[in-house]
Amino acid sequence: MNKTNLSTLLSLTAIACLILVLPCAGVQISREKQHVMDWLSKPVIGILAEYDALPMISQKGRVPKQEPLVTGASGNGCGHNLMGTAASATAIAVKRAMEKHGIKGTAKLLGANGGSIG
Repeated sequence: MNKTNLSTLLSLTAIACLILVLPCAGVQISREKQHVMDWLSKPVIGILAEYDALPMISQKGRVPKQEPLVTGASGNGCGHNLMGTAASATAIAVKRAMEKHGIKGTAKLLGANGGSIG
């Protein structure tokens, strides 16, 4: 697998996980928009879910020295792999709090792929 294919695979895997998990929490997915979640009306609360990989940092797991899976390929090194998960959990919590407390507004989970590549 070349570095471009690996980077694309990592991003698509992250997106697929979000699309599978969010509906389980009662969240509707909008694939035609730039974001993946809408809930209610104004005011709007936006939560950014980054799930991209950084170029040139492919790394085998549990190896304490540099040893790429694919030389020159992308990987995760600064928490972007965690940000998408944390942002999704935050969006679900915001939705539930809005429902529980009768808070009117819109919660949007905004998917951001490829932000670190420029």
